Amino acid sequence: MHDPTPDLPPELAARRRELSQAVRRRAAQLRRRRALIVAGPCLAVIAAGFWAANRGGGTPTKLNVSASTSTTRATTVSTRVSTTTGRMSTTTMPRKPTAPTTAHAVPTTAGGSTRTTVSVLGNMTPTTTFDTSVCHNSFDPRCGFFTWQPPPNPNLPMSVRAAVSDVVPAVGEAVSVTIDVSDGDAAPVCVSANYAGRAVALTDSYGRAIPACGATFCPGPTRYGAWAPPAPAGGSRRAFGSFTPTAAGSAALSVLANSGTGCAYLPYGSAGSTAVTINTHSTPPTT
Repeated sequence: MHDPTPDLPPELAARRRELSQAVRRRAAQLRRRRALIVAGPCLAVIAAGFWAANRGGGTPTKLNVSASTSTTRATTVSTRVSTTTGRMSTTTMPRKPTAPTTAHAVPTTAGGSTRTTVSVLGNMTPTTTFDTSVCHNSFDPRCGFFTWQPPPNPNLPMSVRAAVSDVVPAVGEAVSVTIDVSDGDAAPVCVSANYAGRAVALTDSYGRAIPACGATFCPGPTRYGAWAPPAPAGGSRRAFGSFTPTAAGSAALSVLANSGTGCAYLPYGSAGSTAVTINTHSTPPTT
């Protein structure tokens, strides 16, 4: 190698060569470090993409990775040797900071129901969007509006019948009532009876009060997303009651029953009604 300073004393020339070798080693170290800094974010992007795509197990997903690489400035090393003192000074120019690397890893599945986004900005920070494949029979508002999937079977009608002990009673004479309610695909939840504007208390065969029909019965909590419809389950109910006419004339005994109509969560709910006309006399008829 040609020596540009042949006029230096031998000991200074030897010292210069040693320092030049040290500078070249240092420059090589800096180049290797720069290469690692440039390649590190790229490796992190690829690892993050595979981690996000396969963290749930099962069949690996197809991964599309797009990354913006940063630009770096080469490190400059300059060496100056004083011809007077024989001392050598080395100046290393710091490299320009690399720009943050941002990458997005988007795995796609066959059904297209899952989308995962991985963002890398300096340190790797994965962010996952909501997976709607879990929205089955869910109470999570993120699943959207409630629907039946598949649609339920056609709703069957309700049957309501009422029998009274006397349709022509006298004023002050008690009249007993028997009500039979049946529904082919849902169980009746309430039964109401009214005579001349007054409610008639109803009980079952064990003397327990039967709920009167009022506000729509709907089980909670609020549902979201797709739900599987329940299996049809028919039912029946018998109610007993009595009333006493207080004035002569004609009045209707009206009966209403319900098995969940008006509630979106009860697809087989129905409502039914019937009426019986009561003709009341002022005095008991003669025999």
